[in-house]
Amino acid sequence: MNSLEVTMSGNVTVPNNEELLSELTEFIEQRFLPEGESGIKPNTPLLEWGILTSITTTELIAHIQERYGLFVPPERIVGAHFKNLDAIVQLVGSLRDDDTVASA
Repeated sequence: MNSLEVTMSGNVTVPNNEELLSELTEFIEQRFLPEGESGIKPNTPLLEWGILTSITTTELIAHIQERYGLFVPPERIVGAHFKNLDAIVQLVGSLRDDDTVASA
């Protein structure tokens, strides 16, 4: 399946970027696209096309926090980090690599 694991301390291991891209693509397609639509690419302009709005971005941030145990600091909630899937994967990867943002 995927490499998401819970460690002995209860921390969640975030999958590699390829798996992360796949999981986030699936989440966005299932939650935010009209039924039956799919096929967004890593560079699809999610904000520009209205796929991500303030409400759906909030839901995506909650998903990242719940699924991967990562806190997205307010200063990182900017359009540049959510403009497309590539940017979101980079954001989550940077949060994964920064021990100070893991959820308690």
